[in-house]
Parts: sequence; structure tokens; C-alpha cells
Amino acid sequence: MVRTLVSLWIIFAAASGPAYADNELPTPDIISCLKGIEPLDLRYRGWMQQQCVGVAGDICVHIDSETGSCLSDLVASMRKFYDELMPLLPPEIQGSGFRARGYKRALVRARDTFDNVPACEGLSDYEYTTCEFIELGAATTDLFYRARLADVAIP
Repeated sequence: MVRTLVSLWIIFAAASGPAYADNELPTPDIISCLKGIEPLDLRYRGWMQQQCVGVAGDICVHIDSETGSCLSDLVASMRKFYDELMPLLPPEIQGSGFRARGYKRALVRARDTFDNVPACEGLSDYEYTTCEFIELGAATTDLFYRARLADVAIP
């Protein structure tokens, strides 16, 4: 697990370093990064999730030069993950209080975000792709949390 995490950081660090030519930067793999940090303690995991998404976005912005192709690839990978995970998540979890109610509302929010991306309405082209990446990145990290609450293995 630690080796996976270290490997991911080396890849991200190397890819974002100035020694690489633009055409040599690999498309980041957000889902593998998020899976790699999943076993970490909450204190590390939250920060690392932000880094997985943020660094991947930074790399793609550098690669894309406002074309959106790299960001589109990241969006496609998050949508694929969503399509694989959602059927595994139960519609509600046991318990009372905020966790159980919040879980159910979070699944509705995730569906709306992945189906409609309401925060990006009215945007077009690269602005839309960037907004979509940001919205789906946040929703994807939240889905990892919802899977933990439901005790569902990440596909």
C-alpha cells in the first residue's frame, strides 16, 4: 500500500517537473491515486484526496493548453468509476442521525452531479470541461467516503 502511494507521488512529481517536455507528460490516473490512499488514516486521506485531484488537474491544464482533452480523459475516468460504484452502493445505510440521512442525500447529490453537472450550466467548451472536472472530482472523493460508510469494497 505504501509502495503504491509512493509510486503515485513519484509519477505525479516527475510528470509535473520542468524536466519533462509537454508531450511526455502522462495523463494522470485519479482513481488509482484515490484507491491507493484509501487505507490511510483519515488525517492523511483527506489531504491526499485533494492532492490526487488537484495535481491531476494541474498536470492536465499544463498538457491541454486549453484544449480540454486531458481533462476530458479525467472526467471520463471519474464517470466510469461512478458507473461501476453506484450499483454496489445500497440506497440507504443502517443507523440514525446525520450519517444515515446524509448518506441518502449524498447519493442523490452524486446522481445529480454526474447526470447534470448543475454547477456548470451556461458554460461552454474549455470552461465547461474545467468546471465539470472540478465538480466530478469533489463528487468522486465523496463517493469514496460513502462507500466506506456502506462498507462496500471499491471496484
